[in-house]
Amino acid sequence: MGPEIVCQLVKLPETSVVFAATRSNPSTALQQLIDEFKGKVVYILSTVTDKASLKAVASQVEAKLGGKGLDVLINIEGILS
Repeated sequence: MGPEIVCQLVKLPETSVVFAATRSNPSTALQQLIDEFKGKVVYILSTVTDKASLKAVASQVEAKLGGKGLDVLINIEGILS
């Protein structure tokens, strides 16, 4: 599901960058998108249960955006308890 959302967003003409945050290395499908859309798909390793990890993700996204602002955030990483 995640790679398909990334694929649909990155193909939109108005999309400048899509951030794909996962808790492990990119899947094969996600890695193919990263390779195909160089610079438009940015992979970030994150752990939604770790506040320090989330702060690091926010800092990385902020730095990459360069003050442009974030248009859309879709969180597809769930927590099963």
